[in-house]
Amino acid sequence: MYVRIMRSRRRNYRKLYIIALISGVYGVFEYFIMRSLGYSDIIYLDMLHSFIDGLMSFLTGLSIYLSLKRSSKRFPWGLYKVENLVTLVIALFTLYVVVEFLRDLFKNIGHGEPIETSPLYTPIILGLGSIVSYTAYKIEKKIALSTKSESILSDATHAKTDAILGISSSALVYVEIMSNTPAIRYIAIIAIASYILRDIYNLLRDSISALIDASPEQRFIKKIIRDIEIYSGLAVRNIMLKKTGSFVTGVIEIKMDPEITLREAEYIVKRVRKYLYRKYPELVNIVIKPSVSFEWRNTMPPRGLEPLTARSPRTEKNSSAGRSPR
Repeated sequence: MYVRIMRSRRRNYRKLYIIALISGVYGVFEYFIMRSLGYSDIIYLDMLHSFIDGLMSFLTGLSIYLSLKRSSKRFPWGLYKVENLVTLVIALFTLYVVVEFLRDLFKNIGHGEPIETSPLYTPIILGLGSIVSYTAYKIEKKIALSTKSESILSDATHAKTDAILGISSSALVYVEIMSNTPAIRYIAIIAIASYILRDIYNLLRDSISALIDASPEQRFIKKIIRDIEIYSGLAVRNIMLKKTGSFVTGVIEIKMDPEITLREAEYIVKRVRKYLYRKYPELVNIVIKPSVSFEWRNTMPPRGLEPLTARSPRTEKNSSAGRSPR
């Protein structure tokens, strides 16, 4: 399972770069349309949104690429946080641009300047943008199912919402042009601006959380603890996980019988680590730490790991073969 997932990631992560390139090219296309056929505030905002979509696809592809690279002596824990650092810088810059745009827009309204109707090309461009977003959604959803990547699935869901928002905005602008009521356009502008600000908030929250080594959600941690205890029949004494890029790393301490041998402890550690990597593709560089406890007890009947008295690690085929930390 793990080998199939990693092969799928090697084949498909470059497709995310292509999606990012298409989103960026479409943003440039919107810019030149405005230069040629007249300025439109909603197209300007949609252009910024296209660049953000391209950025998110690029960073998702980058996170997959970094997960496939081996660690080096200088960076023994990998380069996963490069994604967070780049995200933080670009999100802050985008926030500045959007806030300045909204400030100038409402400043002009406050000064009583006349509000002009959107150019005739506006609903067409917004409709084309929704087609681009929906195409990206279909491609990313297919990739997410084959790679088991939560980050790609999240990006696909974002693209689907973009498509719905683009169609809705196009319809509103069409009504504005037909009814000659420019004020209707500001409903679409506020909707797109709010969506962009929500994206920026999520990017800032996730990047800052990863940079300061915040833990993932407690629900995710409790699920890992439950799966380990069901699989191994051993209790988890302590678990310390932290975000790193789009992935999670950390140390898991498992209670073991004080009479257990070193070989048996190594066997359990390898089996549990291999099980976690296969079930949770977002885990990287996980350290399983045996903890000798005189209060040791089996929490529940073993599942997956047979009793060590019945199955010795010496008889396990390729017992020394395990998955090295990513």
